[in-house]
Amino acid sequence: MSRRSHWSQLRNLDKLLIVVLMPAWLVCLLLHVELAASGDLRTPAIILQSSANADDYPTVEEVLDGSEVTVEDAGLNIGDRLVAVNGVELGGKSGLIASTIAFAQLGEADKILVTAMRDGRQFEAEYPFAQFPIPWWWPTLFAVSFGLIGFFILISAPASRSARAVFPAFVTFALTWLYFPGHSQMQVLGGFVIYAISMLFAAPLIVRAMLLIPERSAIRHRSAYIAGWLFAVMALFATSTNVGVPFSAAVGQTGHLVSISAFYLVILAILARNYVCADKLGRRQLRWILLGFYLAFVPALVVSATIILFPDQFNLYTLSSIGMPIIPLMFLIAISRYNLFDIDRLIGGTLSYSIMAVLVAVIAETVVEPMVADTGTQFGFDGNTVQILFVAILTAVLIPAQRRWRPYIDRLFFPEGVAVGEAIEALIEQLGKRSEDDPLDWIRLVGDELAGVYKFDGWAAYRSMPDGPELAMTEGTAPPVLDNNSIWQKYERRLIPGTELLEDQSSYLVVPVRPTGSLQWLLVLGPKSSGDVYTTTDSGLVASVAHILAGEIADHTVTA
Repeated sequence: MSRRSHWSQLRNLDKLLIVVLMPAWLVCLLLHVELAASGDLRTPAIILQSSANADDYPTVEEVLDGSEVTVEDAGLNIGDRLVAVNGVELGGKSGLIASTIAFAQLGEADKILVTAMRDGRQFEAEYPFAQFPIPWWWPTLFAVSFGLIGFFILISAPASRSARAVFPAFVTFALTWLYFPGHSQMQVLGGFVIYAISMLFAAPLIVRAMLLIPERSAIRHRSAYIAGWLFAVMALFATSTNVGVPFSAAVGQTGHLVSISAFYLVILAILARNYVCADKLGRRQLRWILLGFYLAFVPALVVSATIILFPDQFNLYTLSSIGMPIIPLMFLIAISRYNLFDIDRLIGGTLSYSIMAVLVAVIAETVVEPMVADTGTQFGFDGNTVQILFVAILTAVLIPAQRRWRPYIDRLFFPEGVAVGEAIEALIEQLGKRSEDDPLDWIRLVGDELAGVYKFDGWAAYRSMPDGPELAMTEGTAPPVLDNNSIWQKYERRLIPGTELLEDQSSYLVVPVRPTGSLQWLLVLGPKSSGDVYTTTDSGLVASVAHILAGEIADHTVTA
């Protein structure tokens, strides 16, 4: 489908949101990167209280956590009144406006000097700013991944209600990470307003999006959507943390931590409820999202374990969120391409390697580290070198070992998939013991057996004839997919089974059978009664059956 047709499917509201949000996101991103590149990406070290009257001056009310030394070096104390910043008089100014005047000097002046008053005495000091608390690329990574992928989710599934909900949620969340005060008072105020508005909408919109995934079992109670807007209070706490408005910074920090914790708990509760209530297809979508959350936090776990083993590598902490872009990517797959890969196999592999990583960490902590200490004492070897060597050897040993416990993991978490694999193996073995002469007998055997394995209501078989393909056999309510020759022509060029969709979005599997090398039979397996899709693993297993079937037909019959 072309991009133009995707755009035409969007509602006018969605088009308006794209026109408003995406340019705002891009401008904020460029301003953030520009400030970071010039080294002017800084945060306030003090919070100013508004002046008591038109003749008074704003007062230093709070020193933000971690900025005590910076403020002390500048020579300022709580209670000092600020008379001017770089010659701009502050008499009668609010604390917020005074702060924006100071921030406006970033990138425009070599030094930002403040005239302060204490006990009736004026003195000069440098306005205190703290370094941006995290590497600049960290929020940039969040903003780019969530902003762009949120847009692609909407464009790739314009008719999906969940995609329409995810787009504004992701873009507003991306905006909360783009910090760009500096260069002018208008830019500072604009940044503050955009941050406050995005914080106001981000959490409620994310809650709304999670309520709608998957769509078939979405929570549709109006009260749930209204309750999500309670998280709009996070905007008040977040702005208070940074500028002391409307609460003190201390109250803002506490409230922000509490509201963030409550937000995470609500998201987990929604995911759990939706997973329990979802059908097979919905659970497949949610497993993509759950895998995304899991993989996003794996780097944080790896970095934490590395820091425990090697405390002098604390600088690696900045890499702990490198996996966060995986989350929006998994949302994209869950909403628009949930059958891209077999999610159950991906989860099984992830769990298997996670067990290996835990074993490496435990053995390294309980066995390797004492051994390293003893070796270093006796032979004078460098402890870090020996420890890295032992961990590398241990990992190399466990990589092939994890293949042995992988089947047990699959059987524990995905017993249905294991049962299907075993049933297909039994069918292939059964085919090797048959000796029918009529191709229809082989086709019927495979169709009936696969119907029992995959629990679908019906199937059909088409065969090649001089005048074109014809329906040779049907069982149950098989989908009429060959009303024209397009499907047959498609699989004349395709060697492996493929999934096709009906109008109701249910999937059926088309299996080419080539006893003589060319397409002779087309076996069409109906939609699964569970509502689930045929996975890439299913296609691979059925392809194995089709290969054996083609060989048996060629060996035992004369193809019509």
